[in-house]
Amino acid sequence: MKQKKMETLVKDILIECPDCRSDDFLLIYEVYKRTIPQSQQMSFGEICKEHSQHEATAFESITRARRKVQADNPLLKGVQVVEQGRSEKQEAFRKYYGNFED
Repeated sequence: MKQKKMETLVKDILIECPDCRSDDFLLIYEVYKRTIPQSQQMSFGEICKEHSQHEATAFESITRARRKVQADNPLLKGVQVVEQGRSEKQEAFRKYYGNFED
């Protein structure tokens, strides 16, 4: 699926399903549900193994489209993202994993 079409689909999903705004797995599930109807009867393993047969969009392409849509439409950002800034998330990450230096 072309990136522009993916962005349109992702935007529609973010509008219809606010929970997808901050949950990539839920967003990917919704995208696959709409683009690969038979995915509803398939296990996660089957989808991963047979992704090329079903022309499944890569997870990264879906999450990239979400980031682009949310950058262009701040009202579609997840509540958690709006409440907690990026620097706070980075600080929490450093505290949890340690302060690694390059």
